[in-house]
Amino acid sequence: MKDVITLDNGSTLSLFFNPDMVEYIKKTTKVLELHKNTGKARCNQKASVPEFGEVWFNQNAIANIFGFADLVKKHRITYDSNIEEALLIHLENKVVKFKAMPEGLYQFKVPESYKTN
Repeated sequence: MKDVITLDNGSTLSLFFNPDMVEYIKKTTKVLELHKNTGKARCNQKASVPEFGEVWFNQNAIANIFGFADLVKKHRITYDSNIEEALLIHLENKVVKFKAMPEGLYQFKVPESYKTN
């Protein structure tokens, strides 16, 4: 899951744990309290994802997540199940596909070339 981003329509925020996918990790004065099956976790760092912007950052999290509500504020998102089981994120110069996985999640596998491009 380290090199995968999940598009989560049940999340109200975006949270990453892989430092190779973000830039400018910094501490914040605000603290995010996450409620998980195993209890609570606190997060006081934010980072920037290229072509997206600010996300919460916690190296102890278990997934890189774009909250759908967060992403739709910044980019056009389309979906046509007659064509393909994928959510298409329209960036300025390209389209990124979050494909439906067998488990029902929509995910994007980040290519090896991500940091060099």
